[in-house]
Amino acid sequence: MVEKITGHIRFHSLLFFLIGAAVFCPATDAVCGILGSKVLKLFSSPAKDYDVTRASKELPIVRTPVESLSINEISGIRELFETRQFKKLNTALAAYQKAFDADSANEYRVHDSYRAFDVTLPAYESLLEKWVQEFPDVHYPYIAAAQYYYALAWKKRGAQYINKTPEENIRGMRFDFLKAMDHLKAASDIRSDLIMVHYLLLGIYNASGDDENEDLAIREALAVFPDSFIINARAAFAKQPRWGGSYRQMEEIAKNAESWTQKTPKLFVIYGFIYSDQGWYARQEKKYDKAVRFFEKALSYGDYWGFYYELAKVYHYGLKDFNRALDYIDKSIELRSTFKDTHRMRSRILFAQKRYSGSIRSLATAELLNPTDRSTEKWRQWAAGNLLSRGHKVFKTDLGAAVGFYDLSIEFNDDNYESYYWKGVALSRLNRNESALLNFKRAVRINPRHFESFQMIDYIYARDRKWDRIIGYWNRFLALEPGHAQAFFERSGTHYHNRDFKHALEDLKRSCELGYQKACKKYKQMKGVLY
Repeated sequence: MVEKITGHIRFHSLLFFLIGAAVFCPATDAVCGILGSKVLKLFSSPAKDYDVTRASKELPIVRTPVESLSINEISGIRELFETRQFKKLNTALAAYQKAFDADSANEYRVHDSYRAFDVTLPAYESLLEKWVQEFPDVHYPYIAAAQYYYALAWKKRGAQYINKTPEENIRGMRFDFLKAMDHLKAASDIRSDLIMVHYLLLGIYNASGDDENEDLAIREALAVFPDSFIINARAAFAKQPRWGGSYRQMEEIAKNAESWTQKTPKLFVIYGFIYSDQGWYARQEKKYDKAVRFFEKALSYGDYWGFYYELAKVYHYGLKDFNRALDYIDKSIELRSTFKDTHRMRSRILFAQKRYSGSIRSLATAELLNPTDRSTEKWRQWAAGNLLSRGHKVFKTDLGAAVGFYDLSIEFNDDNYESYYWKGVALSRLNRNESALLNFKRAVRINPRHFESFQMIDYIYARDRKWDRIIGYWNRFLALEPGHAQAFFERSGTHYHNRDFKHALEDLKRSCELGYQKACKKYKQMKGVLY
């Protein structure tokens, strides 16, 4: 087996030549590609509906959750890693591997244990190097590093189409895929029958559009793990039409898996992937009722978290039935609780129902599972911005309600200075000046160049004639923005009230020189009075 894996590693030059022209679709969805000479269109569904012809008539339909890790277990793995407790980390990962060796039903325990490293935090790279250096003779750090570089490759690739993606991004993706493959080889040299080596190799070859090596990788993976659901599922996904495959090829994988369903009954779900994929196309084409029928047909082959996830999206985005959407996403999470996208989807659905506390909790769970996921961060920012806008809509008629929306906006994103600023403005109009001041100070800590927040700090402190404090704040602002004419004008006024006429005049002059005409007029008036 080691020799076969090594043979794959020798394909670097061909692989990365193909990658340069291979990836066509947004990496966040990984939905299509240019495979060799085949150009796939994102929303171009197959010409006609496809019905499977299963080999067996009696299907062991599985409706139970997969044996995966808990969210706390994944967090625990990450904590051991981040605190450099590598020996304990090896022990934990060895336990998951041992459980899988004893019973292949535990494959998701191994899979999810390495998904803990499916993040792109820069600090992880040096930690992974230290782990490898400290324990070079065990496979755990090598697979973890491969998972990390695999995720980093997709991040560098970005979410744009290939014609809008800088060549630098493509080179970055190639380089990190290369690093991932190097670590996979190192792991396979230590132990040749590691399921995650095959799993990640399949992902890399699929992303590259390297059909020949993808087919070889599928054959090798299934030769070692013919009863594995995650390997059969990965192979079936690789043969989706959007990746240059066909439903016939997907069906062939499902038929071959049938001989192993006595050991792994949920392998019958592979047939459902064919209907789920057709449902995906129907959803893209906004044929929502048709999409529902396809996903329900997929579920007739067994419960799979992904089918419920897709149904939730149809009911949320398309049919706007948020109650049904929530039922489906909850079922998806029940079947597999460690997939970040389902928790993010749950956050969206609850937000649409105006159940904001629950939405925030689900969002936090998605971030816990993957703290660097861009889609989750975009959703957080969108939600915060939406609530900020709602606050603006009621600002003139109901300041209390506006404050409520601004508070919610801050709960979704406590790093948004605009939410703090507008909350401060609303509070100041309600004569809650101490609370308003705290929000303006928070705004300038986040954005020390936000002029309007400094103005409001000036306004509130001026009521108590705290001129020195105001001057201190304007000094901070002008140290960063020395060309801000209006800031000089504002500080001039404070100097004037503090009876420091010399500096008041100097600031007016500077403001005028920078083009603020109001300052020029004021400068002439003050100079005439003082001199």
